[in-house]
Amino acid sequence: MIVVVMMIVLLILTNPNLEDYKKYMAQEEERLGITVPKTPKIIIEHINFYLFSTYTPFVEVIDENGVTHLGIFGKFFKVSDGQFDYPWWLEPFN
Repeated sequence: MIVVVMMIVLLILTNPNLEDYKKYMAQEEERLGITVPKTPKIIIEHINFYLFSTYTPFVEVIDENGVTHLGIFGKFFKVSDGQFDYPWWLEPFN
């Protein structure tokens, strides 16, 4: 029981926030040599589950989702391919 409580506390403390995601995306864009145009308004959908979070950029002008990332233990993992591949398990929270 103590191990479960410690894992939950660790998950809560290492749950990345929106600023962490923005830093991660800036590093990825730099690493891949991608330049994001400033013209379309990009909204980042952040769903906080307290133990982990999901982040999906949404391009407002063309109504298109970006790649969804799962943030857990201070790291980010790709869980969708973007565009029309929005994760089905996030639909109820959208």
